[in-house]
Amino acid sequence: MDKRKVNIVYQIINKSYQNTSLYKLANDFSVSERTIRNDIVKINQYFSYISDKFLKLDSSGMVYLDKDINIKDVKEALKGMNFYDYTLSKEERVFVNICILILSNRYVTYQEIAKFMYVSRFTVIDDFSSVNDFLKDFNLEVFSLSNKGLKIHGLERNIRKAILNIIINDTELVARFLKQETLNKFIDLKRTKIEGNLEIIYKIIKEVEYENKTYFTDISLERLSYYLYFMIIRISYGEIVEMKKKTDNCQKNGKMATDLLKRIGQYFDLEIEEDEFGLLQEMLGRLNYIRREVNNPDIIKIQMVTRKFIELVSSSLNINLNNDYNLFMNLSSHLERLFSSSGIKYPEYFGIDKIVEKNKVVLKAVEENIKILEEYAKKEISYTDIKFIVVYICVAIEKKKKSVKDLSVIIVCNNGISTSQLLKEQLLKYFDFIIIEVLSLHQLENVSLQHADLIISTIPLDGYGFEYIHVSPILGIEDIVNIDKKLDDIKMDSIRGFKKINKNYTLPQSIKNNFINAIGLSELLGVENIEIDVLAKDWRDSIRKAARILEKNGDINQRYTESMINNVEKNGPYIVISKGFALPHSKYDQGVNRLGMSLIRLSKPVEYGIKELDPIEFVCVMSTIDNKAHLKALFTLVNILKLDGFHRDIRKAKTSESLFNVIAYYEQEFNRNLKSGGVYNES
Repeated sequence: MDKRKVNIVYQIINKSYQNTSLYKLANDFSVSERTIRNDIVKINQYFSYISDKFLKLDSSGMVYLDKDINIKDVKEALKGMNFYDYTLSKEERVFVNICILILSNRYVTYQEIAKFMYVSRFTVIDDFSSVNDFLKDFNLEVFSLSNKGLKIHGLERNIRKAILNIIINDTELVARFLKQETLNKFIDLKRTKIEGNLEIIYKIIKEVEYENKTYFTDISLERLSYYLYFMIIRISYGEIVEMKKKTDNCQKNGKMATDLLKRIGQYFDLEIEEDEFGLLQEMLGRLNYIRREVNNPDIIKIQMVTRKFIELVSSSLNINLNNDYNLFMNLSSHLERLFSSSGIKYPEYFGIDKIVEKNKVVLKAVEENIKILEEYAKKEISYTDIKFIVVYICVAIEKKKKSVKDLSVIIVCNNGISTSQLLKEQLLKYFDFIIIEVLSLHQLENVSLQHADLIISTIPLDGYGFEYIHVSPILGIEDIVNIDKKLDDIKMDSIRGFKKINKNYTLPQSIKNNFINAIGLSELLGVENIEIDVLAKDWRDSIRKAARILEKNGDINQRYTESMINNVEKNGPYIVISKGFALPHSKYDQGVNRLGMSLIRLSKPVEYGIKELDPIEFVCVMSTIDNKAHLKALFTLVNILKLDGFHRDIRKAKTSESLFNVIAYYEQEFNRNLKSGGVYNES
């Protein structure tokens, strides 16, 4: 095995590449199809202990993974390969050389390094010009002493920065390096309690995460643990960091750095200098986090209520706010604080009454639908709280109006130039579209309308054979709402117009990046977490059948499964979020280990107890770890469930793979529409 073969396996087991072609793999890795065929043979030989046919290549040139393979086991196997089975590239050998020198407090010989990497002594000697080139960027060098060997020289802070650079650039290589059985021969175990064991470091990080209510992404957790491993060994050797200047005391990173160093010092019996704090704080600033600012295990229920409330208000206003992610995120966060025992202490905001007074239509819509929030909170929502909810809705409406760009509009007006210009100015005040022409009625016959997205007229145009919006010369709120709805319809056409899904559709790699820095629906779900034609006795059994997928993955335990059932028994079937579709969930402190999602399609639908939405054919279980990590996946799901075409196509899917492709296709189109329509803001 080598880096290319490992990356081929990753590309295929990656959720967006469950099926890929020989041609695509050859193109991606810039080699011939024959080379990829040979690589597949080698990969199958290596993984023969897992499956007789690990990777399959069919007659059409499609490459796919044996469906019985546990992907988690494969990933662990890839990270745990020894250097006898894994052939290091030159760049990887350079990194391994440096890691060995940093972990050792003695002189290391070329022969020792060669034996560790299963290469010749000559290869190691030849690599050292590249080793020195890399270290030069960090003002470091390798000192060679005859009859003794090699040792790294330079300031300790530069050594730490060099290892951090390696960890970030090739995290998987460092993971593989630290799992080599012969690594301990380079470490002075008399001076450190580390003993090659990362488990205690993981435990310390997780304790500090919990205390600070700040959680790392998986890759950042991994990188931090590896950095701390090297840090602990270097401190054990008496190597002290001297910072040139103090790092600004960022409260969040500062508290985490202090807590981490305190625990590490206690467990490993280390005296940790103050300058270590500054360097670790700097390192924490380079990591990615999944934060939860309020510890509320019941967050999904609040988010579901928020979604329903937005849906009801949208219906009352006849303005579609369902696809505004920022409204969903911000309002659910606001309601979470509102529903807490302490409530919200509002700042003095003198302009709020004026906003509400100007938007009585919005106030009425909120008051008409406030009952759903009061039922959840089991208390009356005060008028002050209602006013702030109105502000959230008004902001969303205003943003929606201003976000409409590059749509072309023709104005038809028979009231003279001054009235036409007044109408034009009013429209441009509220909307950011392009006005192509301002025409009188008789000019319509000589003008092509095919390039116009919308026709706005102050006079009736019935019988002319095209759609238009009739408005008053002086725009009123009703006119603005009607125009807004029409503009929204235009933007949503790309989703509403779905007619057919290509069952052989191959997902583009960019599907994972549709929502920047967050987990998308198809990425969270994954084809391996989908099962079809599942038989369930009743709704309880359907939840258990869907949950067993996540139980098997280790994402949840049985306590969470039973908690989901108890949740429905206690609160009713509010988890049915669309006709034929249920989304069971519970509090994340009831047995959740990791963020996860699974989906089953029942061979025989079951009743959940909501007459207008029963029977339920699809059961999607979600396990959350905080308030936000799942939010975009949930937001996408509830929106594409509104599409009739989506329901039709997920029912027609013949396999788990085709069902996954349908979901990912609608997700991709939904995301594209949000971005092109300007409603979704990546910030």
